[in-house]
Amino acid sequence: MIGVPRRVPGGVSIGPGMGRPLILTTLEDDEAMRVLTGGAANRARAAIVCLALGAGLLLVAVLWGLYDWLFRNAVAVLAATAEPSLRPGSDTRTTGGGPGLVGDPALALLVVVGIAALSVVATLVYVRSTGGPRQTKPEERPKPW
Repeated sequence: MIGVPRRVPGGVSIGPGMGRPLILTTLEDDEAMRVLTGGAANRARAAIVCLALGAGLLLVAVLWGLYDWLFRNAVAVLAATAEPSLRPGSDTRTTGGGPGLVGDPALALLVVVGIAALSVVATLVYVRSTGGPRQTKPEERPKPW
């Protein structure tokens, strides 16, 4: 059963609401999902896999950041010294000025803008090739059964 719970005098009732119908079925879960997705179960599975992968990568990033914060910063602080480093050319301290910019910031900015433009073009190509945004309202969509 899929519906919207609401309080009624004496308890809770499940019924239609929020623009959605009340769904009562005797189908098994897999068959009901196939009917609800209109046969596009692979898209639903792909979405679930992408969500799980994204959550897993987010967890890895948080753990990696926590590890870095706990262990690497402590070592860097304990190893700090006022003496210049032993490798020639690696000390950015200069007489009378700061180290300035390292690398080519204009090239880095150009790469970032290029990636953004490429993602916009790829999104537009995908939307155009799949028929554009759907203009049908939920009640006008064909029923899957």
